[in-house]
Amino acid sequence: MKLSRVQIQSYEIVFWDFDGVIKESLEVKGSAFQEIFYDFGNKVCTRIVKHHYSNGGISRYKKIPIYLEWCGLEPNDKNIEIFSSKFSEKVIKKVIKSKWVPGVKEFLIDNFRQFKFFLITATPRDEIEIILNNIGINNIFLDVFGSEISKSEAINTILKKYYASPCKALMIGDSESDYLAAINNKISFLLRKTKYNKSIKNKYDLKEFENFLYS
Repeated sequence: MKLSRVQIQSYEIVFWDFDGVIKESLEVKGSAFQEIFYDFGNKVCTRIVKHHYSNGGISRYKKIPIYLEWCGLEPNDKNIEIFSSKFSEKVIKKVIKSKWVPGVKEFLIDNFRQFKFFLITATPRDEIEIILNNIGINNIFLDVFGSEISKSEAINTILKKYYASPCKALMIGDSESDYLAAINNKISFLLRKTKYNKSIKNKYDLKEFENFLYS
């Protein structure tokens, strides 16, 4: 079922994920993981990339310890920091250059004064702020939440801050973690469908905002 423009007017607060919802950046992050673990061989790289695509919306700080173990390395603080820094160096430029999800930039610019937009992402806050500034949408969101806080907590924080009813809030995401964050807070969820999230069954979905804009 597609959520129509008429239906979305009933919401006051809209929470946005970033990778796979605003930018087509899930695959470029997969590429970055592959590059930083390249020396450990094709077999482990393939396993890492597959896990990354199957677990969109999960912080790198939860993924990298797993990948270190797969590579035979100790997942201690030092190694996690080393590989996280390598990942960050590669990924910022890749995300900035990645394609927009069709229609989403126009939707954000045309509607950010009508709704309260918030960004909740598994990317560290300092990194996502650099990206938002570089792609010109840093003024769209009333607040930005990074990997330092869970998506469920972020939603709960905003609902309490604005004394908002859950029925007036919508989460737009593309991963199970986005879906669960919405469900945990009893708010509506709009799934941006991709080839990586076919297992998620949801009441509302869309493929491109381009079609949504003119429906």
